[in-house]
Amino acid sequence: MEIPDYQTLMLPLLQYLSDGKEHQINECANAIAKHFKLTEKQQNQLLPNGTYPILKDRMGWAKSYMKMAGLIKNDKRGIYQITDAGLSLIKSNPQTINNQLLMQYPSFQEFLNKSQPSQKSKTEKDTEDINLEEEKRTPSEMMREALGQVNHQLGEDLIDKVISMSPQFFERLVIELMEKMGYGEGKITNYTKDGGIDGIINEDKLGLGKIFIQAKRYQRGNNVGSPMTDAFVGAITKKGGNKGVFITTSDFTSSAKDNRSQSVKVAYINGTDLVKLMIQYNLGVTAMDSFIIKKIDSDYFDE
Repeated sequence: MEIPDYQTLMLPLLQYLSDGKEHQINECANAIAKHFKLTEKQQNQLLPNGTYPILKDRMGWAKSYMKMAGLIKNDKRGIYQITDAGLSLIKSNPQTINNQLLMQYPSFQEFLNKSQPSQKSKTEKDTEDINLEEEKRTPSEMMREALGQVNHQLGEDLIDKVISMSPQFFERLVIELMEKMGYGEGKITNYTKDGGIDGIINEDKLGLGKIFIQAKRYQRGNNVGSPMTDAFVGAITKKGGNKGVFITTSDFTSSAKDNRSQSVKVAYINGTDLVKLMIQYNLGVTAMDSFIIKKIDSDYFDE
């Protein structure tokens, strides 16, 4: 099974704490993993930013929300314990615990009111109540998903902008991208007789290592076929090279990337991958706004 969402984690977590004893975070994580029969790989699966396990992140949100409702407490750092309110809820044998159920606790309502805009109509509040129950993502997951949607639309606009530029501009863009990625200093070859080579990246200052570039600014749907990629590999071989990068604003046919050469390695970058790299390396884009998600620095509070 997949790693459960944070609301699904609430009931088994509170059940585990129902013995009334103090439990450390890792104890809770191990108990939850055992309850859901999660593999070691799932337990260690990291967030997209690669900084923290997904399971522990979702558990953190489950604990925080139940703490705001007064169901659990952590009077000591990293230690959690059920409260009388939590025990009372467990004794009622709930089938599930989610945000909608937590709304019966005034402290949780107060928490939500402080963290969300106050000027809402009755319809908006009713809709919000439904969303509270249906929403399975943590707030940080929603922010990451929203960022993904923003970047997807940015990528769509970016590829259209790149296609609208001249082929010469696109060749310069590709060279600059490779330089920003740290592959060395690049140069554009002769525009009219490039022999299938649009640019060359010198991996070192002496030019002992070279990466040959082919850049094709094609409209969407006009995919690069094997005759063109085969010609590119042949051009690299004639130059005495063994590495190349073929970049296009469109895509490649299924046979185009079947490089039959044993001596030449080629990386193929289509339009989707191109704009992702441009966004990642800040080429042709500028920051409009930024958000930083912060968490407690436990090391700071060590005594």
